[in-house]
Amino acid sequence: MADTRKGRISHATYVRVVGQMLICDWFALDKCETLTQIAVVQELVTAYPNRFLSPGWAVRALLDKAMDEVIVLARNSKNTSDHRIADFLELRRQHKSVTAIAKDWNLSRECVSRTVGRKTINLVTDRLLALSKRKVDAPIAGGSTFHEDKKRPA
Repeated sequence: MADTRKGRISHATYVRVVGQMLICDWFALDKCETLTQIAVVQELVTAYPNRFLSPGWAVRALLDKAMDEVIVLARNSKNTSDHRIADFLELRRQHKSVTAIAKDWNLSRECVSRTVGRKTINLVTDRLLALSKRKVDAPIAGGSTFHEDKKRPA
């Protein structure tokens, strides 16, 4: 981790935490310091206290939005292996275990975890981090609380 700045959380740490917290409820997410410390989480809770009652609610909303975006991108891909990513996320949202998914797909758990699972978690993490750089703005169509064109100043 020599390439990370002091006090800055590494991408690998975010990937590990997102993988663990992907389908957790807001109560468990409230206790996740790695994700609740993201600046946009506190901004959402402050700006929309009736919608995001705690940091865990805001993290859940961010994870759901990141997952939605990955599903849409994977479904629209011409690469059929990307469709597995969308299927994987949808099944995980239904709280289906990786072992059960692997069994349904007639693959080993290790194969699903190391290929589809790993790629999926990386994509969701990248989307989550991209969302965290957006500026919180007034709700726009579809209930989004992010303004697509504005970036948070560095």
